[in-house]
Order: sequence, then structure tokens, then C-alpha cells
Amino acid sequence: MSTTGNQFETGKVGNLHILPVMRVLTEDPKDKRALLKIIEKARGRVKEVGPGIPEATKRDRAATLKAEIMEDLGIEGLESPLIEELIDTIIHLTGENAALREKNESLKQESRTDPLTGILNRRAFQEQMQRHVALDKRRDRDNPEAQRSHAYVMVAVDIDHFKKINDTHGHLAADEVLKQVAEIMRANVRSTDIAARLGGEEFVLVLLDTDIENARTVAEKVRKAVEEKTQSEGIKIPTTISLGIAGSDGTDLDTVLGRADRAMYGSKNNGRNQVTVAS
Repeated sequence: MSTTGNQFETGKVGNLHILPVMRVLTEDPKDKRALLKIIEKARGRVKEVGPGIPEATKRDRAATLKAEIMEDLGIEGLESPLIEELIDTIIHLTGENAALREKNESLKQESRTDPLTGILNRRAFQEQMQRHVALDKRRDRDNPEAQRSHAYVMVAVDIDHFKKINDTHGHLAADEVLKQVAEIMRANVRSTDIAARLGGEEFVLVLLDTDIENARTVAEKVRKAVEEKTQSEGIKIPTTISLGIAGSDGTDLDTVLGRADRAMYGSKNNGRNQVTVAS
């Protein structure tokens, strides 16, 4: 049976594939309006038939929803068995579609976060920084305000003698140290700032729209908190970090991160457990 309009020719309305029940559609515009009304109603009630609902409860709610839709449409004047099948199918597809979206969102989030610490991984960090680097390159550096602050300030963070922590206290305790360092970093920055684990014991903080002195203050707070608070199962694990700071300068991400890294290694060379600003 033929239909008109692109959304019906493709067998898809929004995100819902409806080819299994296309035979109930005719050239009559009122049937198409009815179909769209069914979809709209089902979408509006998707939480009742979507993911996380026990199957028995979902069946009961779907039956109630179907009855309401049939009543809204004045279904008795139509081909009831076919329309009922259509409603059943759309309700089912609505729930399945919501479950798929939730799963995809979860997988997307997992692909962006470090599984141990829960902060951004290297790939997500690089992706998120693209916009900030682009904004920085367009910054008017002749503006006095731009000269006082930076589009972003990079803070490279590395745990001192991490292998010794691992060898002395074991893998589980070392993992706990990594998680606590990440938690301390997040706790000391704004929600708009960026915290990421680049790999191993290497982390990075990106403080947006700020100056070097403020970044130094934040870095010192993080350094002191790590020194004072890291523990595993109630046992203090002596932990320090070395940090390096570099402000954005209109160059690319690798250049700014490289400057922050060199400053961080300057901290290590000068005795560790300190903050160094790139020259």
C-alpha cells in the first residue's frame, strides 16, 4: 500500500521505524494524523514503558497507555485489530528506542572517561580542548584584558615516586591513590574547568579564562590536599605531586601542554612536591 510524504516513504518517523505496520496506512490524511498522534502520545509517556521498568509493570502500563490512545482517537470507528497492532508496535518501539538511546549514551560516556578515576581520558580531553584552543587563537592579544588573563591555563600534574607507592603498598592502594588525586583535583576546580588523566600517574587540569596567579593558587591547594589526604583503608600513604603551569599563547594544544610538562619536570628536578610556572 503506497503512502505519501518523505517520512512515510522511508518507513521512519523521527527515530521510530514503522515498516512492520505500514499496511494500516492509507492515502487518507486523517490516518496519518492518527499515526503521528499515537507516536506523540507514546513518546510523551516513554518513561512508563522505557528502560529500568520491570517487564510485568511495563506490560501493564503499555496496556493502559494503549487504552488511553484508542479512546483519544475514537478507535471504534476504525479497523480496530490493525490499529491495535499499530499502537502495540509503536509503544514497544518507543520503549526499545529509549533503552537504546540510554545504552548509547552510557557507552559514549564510558568511551570518554577513565574507568578508574571517572575523570576524562586523554582522547576526551583532546576533543574537549579543540574548542578552547580555537577560541584562544582568535583572542585579541592587543586587548589589555587579554594580556592579564588567558583563555585557559594548563596545569600538568604527576605523582612523585608512584612506582615506589605501587611496590610498597600494592596495586590496590596505588589505584586508590590515583582515584583520590583525581577527586582532589575535581574538588578544587570549577565545574567549567577540565580534569583529565592522560595515562599512568599523569594528570592535567585546565583552568578556563583565568590568570597565572589564580592557577598557581589552585595548583598549590591541590598539591597540599594530596600531601595531606591520600590514604588507603584508613592508612596514610605518603604521596606528593609535582605540577607545572603554562598559559595559553595562541599556539596549539601540544605546544601549551609541552610547556606545562617542562615546567612540571622542573618541579621534579628541584626536589618534587612543588609548583613551577613555565617561563
